[in-house]
Amino acid sequence: MEASPEYSIEVQAKIPSALAALHNFIHIHDPDDWNEELLHPTSHATPNHNQVAPADLGGYISHAERERSSVKCDEIAMAMWASYEVVVEM
Repeated sequence: MEASPEYSIEVQAKIPSALAALHNFIHIHDPDDWNEELLHPTSHATPNHNQVAPADLGGYISHAERERSSVKCDEIAMAMWASYEVVVEM
């Protein structure tokens, strides 16, 4: 059994453009947000760029990126918890 789409066709039609705009926004405002593996592939990279070997997933992640993502994760978790507390108190 197939579920119906969660969003109307009008909203679905806007998703690719919104993702492209978000992609461009990130590259304009955070030009350092590049995957080094894509810029400087290693010899063990798969020749077919449409497929990624399991061993290549989660390639090089800089210390700065790990720190930045850890902080962002904590911020999201705290916001989610605060939102949960508001709902529970109702």
